[in-house]
Amino acid sequence: MNPTNIRTRLGAGLMGALALAMLAASCASQSPSPAPGTGAPSSPAPDPVDKTLTIAVGNEYVPYIESIKSGFEAETGWSLTIDERETQDTLDSLPLDGAAGIGPDVTLVPYDRIGQLASAGTIAEVQLPGDDRFYENNVKQVSFEGKVYGQPAIVESIILYWNKDLLSAPPETFAELEKLAESSDFAEGDRTVAFLAPWNAPYIVYGLIAGYGGYVFGDSGTNPNEIGLNNDGAVEAVEYAKTWFDRWPTGMLDIKTNGQLVLQNFTTGKTAAIIAGPWDAAAIKDTGVNYGVSKIPVLPNGNEYRPFGGGKASVVSNYSTKQDGGQLLLDYLTSETSQQALYDLKNEVPANKVVHAAIQQGDDELVKAVIAQYALSEPAPNIPEMSEFWGTMESALFNAFKGDVTVREALDQGVAEFAEAIASKYK
Repeated sequence: MNPTNIRTRLGAGLMGALALAMLAASCASQSPSPAPGTGAPSSPAPDPVDKTLTIAVGNEYVPYIESIKSGFEAETGWSLTIDERETQDTLDSLPLDGAAGIGPDVTLVPYDRIGQLASAGTIAEVQLPGDDRFYENNVKQVSFEGKVYGQPAIVESIILYWNKDLLSAPPETFAELEKLAESSDFAEGDRTVAFLAPWNAPYIVYGLIAGYGGYVFGDSGTNPNEIGLNNDGAVEAVEYAKTWFDRWPTGMLDIKTNGQLVLQNFTTGKTAAIIAGPWDAAAIKDTGVNYGVSKIPVLPNGNEYRPFGGGKASVVSNYSTKQDGGQLLLDYLTSETSQQALYDLKNEVPANKVVHAAIQQGDDELVKAVIAQYALSEPAPNIPEMSEFWGTMESALFNAFKGDVTVREALDQGVAEFAEAIASKYK
């Protein structure tokens, strides 16, 4: 860190002391930065002269950060600059930029990247505030091997959108959706578009699999040696999903375009209900369709749909020489003031419990639905091995729904490939 400005301490007869101070400062300025993976220093470092932090966020978050900037600066005495950069670009460049001293001090990352970034020494261990502002589910999202590497900032969950002109109330069970599928009102030839869900996307179908007892990794998502994506429950779930693919238009099998197909059918009034994300709300609203949102209906086995709980965390770069300031910024970003601003400006669901409670007293149907579904969600495993899940599971689902092999055969093969990828890259 830079030495403290000592010019105001000069006085007659103090030249010897000045020389000692300059020597100490010179030594301090040559001290190496903490190595990646070591976290913040165990003892407080002196305040730097340059108390300026940089936060890297995508352009969609710039207005939000600008709105809380002056409050943070007034409360902490630190200055804040904004580096407008997409998350993936930030993470890709952070090891080189950080080592060169030009990377950001703080950024936002998806929860499922926490373990990978922590194990690589890219993000620093941090502290949680002592005011119980987070739900335990949120804390799990930012924890890795018993340590905390960020603070929960945003929560997300997929939800059900339903057409208010076609339905008098949101479906509460999948039995109701199946009954809709029998109606000729939603027929396209011998196929139905009454209800649509891009279940060949692993992120979307996981809530169905988990509701039937399947899981990604054992020991609450921490044991990559135990994969539960082909157990009896997972097979039953995917077999149920396949009954829908057998009734849907064949275009639903194309994972590259079926998301658009789902939205197009819903916004043109052909489809009564769909499963989609809160990120789709703006596009749906712009079409003028009369829609409502709710949690996803109860599954045929009587259990709840249990999707991955998504969202983002604010984290501190382990290359930053201002990690104490970064900690202050994380505390401020997750405070009631900042989290309320996040909701007001972005209509995203904040992680702060107090702001959650306030939102639930209002009439924001979308956010209340996300909160209700998130409460039923499971944290996505954030260990590094999770990165192999998406591709191998996507292939397994395609094979299962195409029908050339049985669902069990497709899942067995997918799990074998998943385990093989883990073994070759992480052991």
